[in-house]
Amino acid sequence: MKHQSPSKSKAHQILRLKCAEAGIPEEYLRDLLWWINADDALTCFVPICENLTNVTRLMNESFALYCAEHQIPVKQWANIANWVLAHGEDLAETIGEQFNQRPEKPEEEHSASGYSKVSLINPLVGRCATRNSLYTVLLNSLASKNVDERERYFLMVGQLIVAHVHVCRKYIPRQKYEDHAGSNEIAGYPNTPYGASHALRVISNEEDLDFCPSGLDPKLSPHLFAQVAGNQSSGRNDLSKHLAGYCRFVARAHGLLKWSNRKGGGGRRGRGGGGRWISGYVNLGPDCEVVPAEVGDPDDPHGDWGKQVVVQEVLENGVPITKKRARQLYAADIHPYDLAGEDELCLTEYPCDETKKGIAGLIFAAEGQARHIAMEHQMLPWQYRSLTVSELASLLSYSSDCFRELLQEQHWSDAQALQAETIALIHISLWTGSTLDRAKTLEVLPGDKEAAKKINCELALFVPTSTQSNESRIVEWRIRSYFPKYRVHLEAPAGVTRRRTVYMYVPDLAGGAQFVRELVSRKEYQNREELFSRSVSEYRRALRALLKTIDPSKRITVEKVRSYLFHRIACVSGDVTQAVAITGCEHELAQTRIYYTTHSLKVLRNVYVKALQEIVPFVYRALGREPRLDFAEAVEPATIHVGSRFCPTREAARETTAKLRNAIKKATSYRTREEFADYHNYFTLYTVLMFGYTTSCRAIISPFLPTSEIDPETGLAALADKDGPDHHKSRLIWIPHEVRKQIRNYEAHRQALLGSWREYLTKPLADIPDCFFLHKKDKGRFVPELVRPATLKQFMKAFIDLPANVHRRFLRTELGESGCPSEIVNAFIGHWSRGEEPFSWFSSFSYHEHIATLERYVPPLLKDLGWQPIESTLTKK
Repeated sequence: MKHQSPSKSKAHQILRLKCAEAGIPEEYLRDLLWWINADDALTCFVPICENLTNVTRLMNESFALYCAEHQIPVKQWANIANWVLAHGEDLAETIGEQFNQRPEKPEEEHSASGYSKVSLINPLVGRCATRNSLYTVLLNSLASKNVDERERYFLMVGQLIVAHVHVCRKYIPRQKYEDHAGSNEIAGYPNTPYGASHALRVISNEEDLDFCPSGLDPKLSPHLFAQVAGNQSSGRNDLSKHLAGYCRFVARAHGLLKWSNRKGGGGRRGRGGGGRWISGYVNLGPDCEVVPAEVGDPDDPHGDWGKQVVVQEVLENGVPITKKRARQLYAADIHPYDLAGEDELCLTEYPCDETKKGIAGLIFAAEGQARHIAMEHQMLPWQYRSLTVSELASLLSYSSDCFRELLQEQHWSDAQALQAETIALIHISLWTGSTLDRAKTLEVLPGDKEAAKKINCELALFVPTSTQSNESRIVEWRIRSYFPKYRVHLEAPAGVTRRRTVYMYVPDLAGGAQFVRELVSRKEYQNREELFSRSVSEYRRALRALLKTIDPSKRITVEKVRSYLFHRIACVSGDVTQAVAITGCEHELAQTRIYYTTHSLKVLRNVYVKALQEIVPFVYRALGREPRLDFAEAVEPATIHVGSRFCPTREAARETTAKLRNAIKKATSYRTREEFADYHNYFTLYTVLMFGYTTSCRAIISPFLPTSEIDPETGLAALADKDGPDHHKSRLIWIPHEVRKQIRNYEAHRQALLGSWREYLTKPLADIPDCFFLHKKDKGRFVPELVRPATLKQFMKAFIDLPANVHRRFLRTELGESGCPSEIVNAFIGHWSRGEEPFSWFSSFSYHEHIATLERYVPPLLKDLGWQPIESTLTKK
């Protein structure tokens, strides 16, 4: 049976649109569909929602508390399910009758006890029972009239859903689910959930669950249930064997049992078992993440470096972080790779004939690979992987000539149609930075942008109507921008953070849209649901053949066409996150940086225009033609952004400073020790935040440097706010004069406090940190507490209710939009990878120029936000 990807499915698109119109955030629905692995047509979704409400309703306090602690939004599921049930018939009229399809009644069966069974035929079996196994079992209920047994079954389904959520978060990204169009189960599961889902479908035909051990109580908290499940052994009868398979999957999903490795043919790999394995038989722990390294081109014989990945292991204080610690960081909206030092391992799939040559050759090859990766990270404008101007001109000239010849034909053969579609895909890929997979999903959106907002798709061509004004009649590409893959849902107070959107529009400067419009205008394409209806593999073969005709040396490849715009933008702007935001494509260099960047649409559009305005005239001149840019200025609002969440507006940042200064002023009239402690805490918070907004110090324990660690003449200091054992992200920072004055004010305040408050503190003076909050204990004594991310967030809440590291997002965004060079911003924030280090041997980075540049940008920003030195009441004369 042919399936569509959820991102292309009309059923999914309509449901998401209706959900948004009802005021339910689209992200909530997308997460639910991802976690239950809903099929592309949403068959039987209404009755599945009925069962889902039963599952959520029956969860007791310990079950619900576990879900809340692990950010599993069961309340949101219930709200969505109830809304679907209330509007099921209306939704089915729009989406299709399959949306409200019900299980079918078979001929009546009779049990051994004489009464008729209530088991029904599941219509999803035969359609998607293997492909969407969890979704299929959600339609089942226990064939019993015993209410307690039916409720127990629903809770067993609930335990499986929670286990599947854990697996999806770790192994199956939401985008991967939404892009999956194959007829088989989505790839990536460490072990398939089919066995556990099939077990529950088999069990649902029973009249009771007496064969289940009494200790296997699904009312337990999911982790306790998984512990019990992990100890279950397979019995002799079929039901017990099915139950054991269900239990194993649940226990493995909670990390209590190792995943079984069913790939390969034994040997060392088979005996090890249990862990995640990638090429080279490297076992990955829970603290590791595999990131593809884009350094090779399989179609280029001189640039094929093999398939490469970088395995990143997060280390904190020299040891790998635990799952619990990772969850704490995500809950605080901190990306683990930004806070903890990472140890990297680069893996390459060498051909067998290479590995047989001996270990010495592999060592030299590995050194070359490492240097090659470092060079690729530098994004040099003349790098080998990018198309030259003459190659780009040859590609465009040949493809344009072929297309013009095709347009002379009144009717196209299948081969001619394939060639025309392939040429159109070249232009889509070139000017939007799209892979063939995304380029073929292009939709043409005529009309106004307000109407286009209601159509969800990854990539579109916006063609205004002829009735619109000249300023609005610009043909534009609409690209779904890239967003960080958050694992925890958090919300910000209204009006505090920068407004974000999903799509960005860029003008069709190079005229590539004309090829698409010519296709759409032809009679044979006018009634098609999909403009590009062939498979990706067929288009890839046709494109490779066309490129080989243009360049027999194979220098022009599919990958170079796809990555041309990305590298062009990265070279022009110097900021890889801008290339990621414009093209919507991931990149290993932006893994962490994208979490701290919120780009304005206006800035991104200007970057896109600059990148193409510089190159298109060269291309036309290389073709011997007069340069022409089909572009009219269209103003994008500077207040709308894409990218990271929780980046405060400048107005919100100003208001935070003003509120804090006002709180300090009011607290100066303290009369009791408790009131003085409040004053001290406000003064500490002010100093720490002022230091953070100046240095971009990460949200670490004690984000503060004493005067003794700062050079008095230059204001330079070493900051190691990333705890890797190699101190790879330690950096030299510059602290302005006004901030150094505030640090001295705080140190004088601290010295005066310790001199007069010694008897009220619970710690000896030698153990009191340089920077601390005061927490009241019993008998009028106070505990000096280190400034930590958790305590910092607690005190910040009264002034700006956002995570403790929002200043880093604010600074990266503001400095970038103010025109500060990207290499200065990266060094200031502490974002670099191998090959980008400002301190490396062959680096041309100048710290003298770095400080001179910061002097032009940072002090004016601090002044605008209202950060000025404040003297403590303890030291005023």
